[in-house]
Amino acid sequence: MVVSDAQPGTGAADEPATGPRAVIGGRFEIDLARPLATGGLCHVYRGRDRRSRAEVAAKTPRVEYRADPEMRARFRREARLLAFLQHPNIVRVEAFVEEKDASWVVLEFLAGGSLRHRIERDAPLSPEAVVPLLEQAASGLAHIHGRGLVHLDVTPENLLLAGDGMLKLIDLGLAQPGGQPQAAMGSRTVATAAYLAPEQACGDPVEPATDLYALGCVVYELLTGRPPFSEPGTSPSLNELVNARLQGDPLPPTQARPDLRLPPWVDDVLRWALARDPAARDGELVAFARLYRSGVEGDLAAGAVEPPRPSPTEVAHRPVSRFDRQWVAPRPQERVARALPFAARRSGGDTGTPATGGRARARLAGLRRLLWTSSVAVLALDLLLGGALVATQGRLPGVWEPVGVLRPGAEARVVGEGLLVRAEPSLAGPPLGQIGSGSVVRLTGSPVTEAAGGRVWWPIAVGVAAGEATGWVPEAWLYADPPPTVWDRLGGSG
Repeated sequence: MVVSDAQPGTGAADEPATGPRAVIGGRFEIDLARPLATGGLCHVYRGRDRRSRAEVAAKTPRVEYRADPEMRARFRREARLLAFLQHPNIVRVEAFVEEKDASWVVLEFLAGGSLRHRIERDAPLSPEAVVPLLEQAASGLAHIHGRGLVHLDVTPENLLLAGDGMLKLIDLGLAQPGGQPQAAMGSRTVATAAYLAPEQACGDPVEPATDLYALGCVVYELLTGRPPFSEPGTSPSLNELVNARLQGDPLPPTQARPDLRLPPWVDDVLRWALARDPAARDGELVAFARLYRSGVEGDLAAGAVEPPRPSPTEVAHRPVSRFDRQWVAPRPQERVARALPFAARRSGGDTGTPATGGRARARLAGLRRLLWTSSVAVLALDLLLGGALVATQGRLPGVWEPVGVLRPGAEARVVGEGLLVRAEPSLAGPPLGQIGSGSVVRLTGSPVTEAAGGRVWWPIAVGVAAGEATGWVPEAWLYADPPPTVWDRLGGSG
């Protein structure tokens, strides 16, 4: 059904004057005249669920991407991921609608706008006001990481606020499993440069620490009013932003905004979160939020968080990226200890406590190897048993019954129930009787091809109580019995 002149799934999203409303999926009425947000790849519109009368948000690719199969596949994948991830800090999916010319994902409507709107209206925020925003974003990201995924596009635009202050993550279009370089779409990676982690720019494997870096950039912007590596009144290019984070560290917040009189511990926490080497910020998102809260509550003194340092066990050096020829300390190959043992630092105890995450990953890897080894052993045993049955019997009973070569004078077995024996090699021939499935017959002569339908008929003889009956049956109902085995082909087993 269409409201006004709009056609569902068409380019009305980009031409609101010709069709301000459309109904998708026969249920959701979309207001195409007032988009909630417009990005480089998608539009988001406000809508209404005709069944529940609740407000919704509907997201659809821009017109220029709707015919792109790669883009549509990515869009469907994002909708499935959002529907799979059930968490209070991740936006809820109401429906996915596939129209003829466009795909739509219908989301819950969040009346508070994005964190970008909050920054433009209220930033810089006090350290205390950042706490609930950071904790909710970290909780949602931790849920994603617990499913083995990395978000890879944590920006203020992708953090939405509900009317009650609840914060929710959106846009999982770039999400992928960790441990491998970020996938590209159409030979280019889609991400926001101001929140790009160094390993994303280098083409190194991404991991949860990549999202930690991006969230650190968001916190930096909430506290100072601008993202890292940017100056007031400037618009750095993509290359400038990438090179800045590959070659150096951002200006500490207390120096970027001395007028705000931020506490010194803010510099320490964000220096760790924005470390160039992901090994130096190797920690959980909730630990980042917990560490930040401890600073707000006065439990974290200035200098309590040590700046990231390279591993003393490594002496080799590597370039950070192909764009930067400066030599820096390498990433440790074996992460034996965390750069920041949170519990020990907060309690003032020993700071050399090893992390347990590595042992857990090692146990999981060992379990996976055991499962793979067991699966391969079972498969090899099945193949050996199957090969033995084929060699000795020429078939796998109940699994595979080969059709042997039918020849005059040989025996054959009937396949299927209700085979009628005909007096002539034709379906029009008078029936002489019926043979059950599995019956053994003898082929008494050469086959005959029926002129009308091209069907092949064999003359057969089958034993009955009164003697032997003869007639004709279709070849399709017969297979050679017994089928020749490997030993038969080699000249016999004895």
